[in-house]
Amino acid sequence: MTRPHLIAKLILAAIGIRLFMWFISIASSPFIRLETRYPHEFLSMSFIITFAESLVLLAASMIFLFRSDGLMRMIVGPDADRCPKIDVCWVIASFRIMFCLSGLLMIYSCIMSLFYYIPTIFKGPILPYTTLQGQEALLSPKLLAGGFKSIVDCVIAIYLIFGAPHYIRWQLRKMLVKESNQISGVGKHE
Repeated sequence: MTRPHLIAKLILAAIGIRLFMWFISIASSPFIRLETRYPHEFLSMSFIITFAESLVLLAASMIFLFRSDGLMRMIVGPDADRCPKIDVCWVIASFRIMFCLSGLLMIYSCIMSLFYYIPTIFKGPILPYTTLQGQEALLSPKLLAGGFKSIVDCVIAIYLIFGAPHYIRWQLRKMLVKESNQISGVGKHE
């Protein structure tokens, strides 16, 4: 892997992470809207549109994270193959730094949302524009969906802060297999 390839791969992985986080927030939004006073036709259409939008975002994030070799070659171009190869340590360090920074950016929003949901468990919910009271409000779909989304966001952010070791190992193994195939001549078309 050359330096331009690495930079393109890092940018695509960062976009994939952002799309995945966007997917999580959009996928939980219909449950937050359940307590509103909208007509049922609007809510069902909202569920359908949100489901379609979530599928598109999930597919796009998976392409950016796991199938980005074609996009990387389109970004970099054919001249980048002439650049000198970089050491494997640089690849690992670059991915770890990018994932740690992404995790730190995400953990801020996670902590802020958890500061909203944790007091509601102990004091009782503070939900604007609702008529629910007591235990009924604590088990409301809006509170449960928001709390679940916050917990999932925090778990993903912590995994990213640790450097996403499984993803980096997979990416490194894929890179080393590709380079060994190119050296042995298996992947070359003449």
